[in-house]
Amino acid sequence: MHTLVTAALAAVIGIAIALILGVSSWALAPHAAETGADTPARLSVMVWLAAHHVPIDLPAGTLGITPLGLLLAPGAICYAGGRQLARTLRPTDLGAVGRIVGLFAVTYGVAVAVTAGVSAGAGLRPHPLAAWLSGTVLALVAGGWGLLRSSGLAGELADRVPFALRQTLTGAVAGLLTLVAFGAVVLALLLALAFPEALDMTRALDADVLGNVLLAVLGVALLPNLVVWVLSFTTGVGFSLGVGSSVGPQGVEYGALPVLPPLAAVPPEGSLPGWAMVVLVVPLLAGVVAGLVVHRRLPGRPAEAVAGSAATAGVVAGLALGLLAWLSSGSAGAERLSVVGPSGWQVGLAAAAEMGLVAAVVAWEAHRHDWDGRLHLPALPRPLLRRSSD
Repeated sequence: MHTLVTAALAAVIGIAIALILGVSSWALAPHAAETGADTPARLSVMVWLAAHHVPIDLPAGTLGITPLGLLLAPGAICYAGGRQLARTLRPTDLGAVGRIVGLFAVTYGVAVAVTAGVSAGAGLRPHPLAAWLSGTVLALVAGGWGLLRSSGLAGELADRVPFALRQTLTGAVAGLLTLVAFGAVVLALLLALAFPEALDMTRALDADVLGNVLLAVLGVALLPNLVVWVLSFTTGVGFSLGVGSSVGPQGVEYGALPVLPPLAAVPPEGSLPGWAMVVLVVPLLAGVVAGLVVHRRLPGRPAEAVAGSAATAGVVAGLALGLLAWLSSGSAGAERLSVVGPSGWQVGLAAAAEMGLVAAVVAWEAHRHDWDGRLHLPALPRPLLRRSSD
């Protein structure tokens, strides 16, 4: 019963936050009296559903792209729900954890699906099945992590994973973190160079104070998407900004774009300068990091085995980037804007091939020459860092 209540409460809290922000924005708007509170309330619920990556059918097409920054909000609430369940139910073994988080995830998914069904109408129709699936997966991952961390059983779960596999996953996490760090740096440089143009776009919108605040929130929420799009570019695949458009190393072609300040960072149409190709080394550098981490964490193993583990780490990190690329893309409307963002499977395959090959070669050479240099890497999640004997 505690699990059902906590899952329902997590959904209610998320909806309540969306309603408070949305209705407050409507109330503060200059022409709030021209519309009733029901319209901003429904739109707020739609934003909450969109934060779960739920496609919403509109009169002008389908909205299926999710600002990844919004995804963090329901994820944080589900994580807190998992921690609360750990304090309330105090599971003592992994079997109990599995039963609790399974029920929590399914219940939360049902709550998201019911909300999608109830809120449909007047030209806004979310997909209930997609809502249930995305809500369940989000609650399973975020709530499960919170439950494991707070129950103290994360270490036990890590101990059940074979030692070599744990070190391989550590290398994959290191490679993925390296990718994200480089992508964020590149995006920051692009935004800094495009700041005057972004400022002109903001002025052209001629929004009031509240509109500028909402525009800023949307821009911040889109930053993780843009980081992933930059990384998609570095793999050689690139990304789309509409049907028939392409932004990649082979050239840039996209036509007219929505007036959205963060998009000022997109390079102008045409061929790219030669110096821009330097970003193509980012996946290779991430592969080097993954290979060196696996090499250091598997001392005394045959070079062939270490190279195989490093290759697996690179492939896992590349596929994880492909998953992020899929999450960052989708439809932003009808016709031309029905395809926005990178192709997840193409990015995943390209990154996996590049990082896996480089990681294997680096680990092989480092192991053959008994290289013992040290890497100063960001702290990784504790369960991935635990060591145990074979």
